[in-house]
Amino acid sequence: RDHTGLTTETLAAAGGGRVRLDISARELPMDQIAYLNPAPEQSGIGVSYRGRANLAATDTDGNSTSRRIYADAELAARAKDYRYNLRAKINRQQESGQQTASNWRTDGNYDWFLDQRTFRYVRSSFEHDRFKDIDLRSTVGGGYGLQLLENDRTSVSVRGGLDYVVVDHRTARNDDYPALGWGLRATHLLETFDIELFHDQDGFIRIGSGNDITLSSRTGLRAPIAAGMNASVQLNLDWEQEPAPGRKSTDTVLLVGLGYEWK
Repeated sequence: RDHTGLTTETLAAAGGGRVRLDISARELPMDQIAYLNPAPEQSGIGVSYRGRANLAATDTDGNSTSRRIYADAELAARAKDYRYNLRAKINRQQESGQQTASNWRTDGNYDWFLDQRTFRYVRSSFEHDRFKDIDLRSTVGGGYGLQLLENDRTSVSVRGGLDYVVVDHRTARNDDYPALGWGLRATHLLETFDIELFHDQDGFIRIGSGNDITLSSRTGLRAPIAAGMNASVQLNLDWEQEPAPGRKSTDTVLLVGLGYEWK
């Protein structure tokens, strides 16, 4: 974790499983070289950023009319000792002039790495959903996580800890409670066509009431088109074991859209 700087040198084969550095004229065994052209999170110098934005929209007129717009965006930063993610999504839908969906959500997390695999985190989220009778649901919490896998093609991490949940309903009685929270983040880049598979999940279990669970997930794939553009198919699932009176437990949204990604 201590670094005094980076040098640029050309490697040449030296025989016997060793390489020669052209400037310093040193020879090293191959097994002492951890990275070639290391990323900031590998070298410990600097921060790498990645962002994406996706849009799905429909507009139908005729014997029936419907309009829908869904958008989400994400910004991720990664250094050797920390990382953070900020995400937001919005969903609006009308059928025959009547609004049938109106919701948005923002969330973020900050992770401090204790070593290459374990980290501490804090996180928070804010959510509005008119048709689930949620004027605002706020969560804040923290805990410990484990980076199960991280390389150029695959990243899998899990986390768990304590959260505090505050729910302001539109008509039902407001609620607040401590909860056990968890999270799962997984991505995998297929070698074929560079298609990326992803699954994100967050959940909360009310402490003292194991039959009050809230779950939110995103699952899908992204396929590159050109110049940072990609096509995506995504399934959003939200589930509450005890929804507001008169509301259903499960909401699902299947989205097909276009996106843009930058690094």
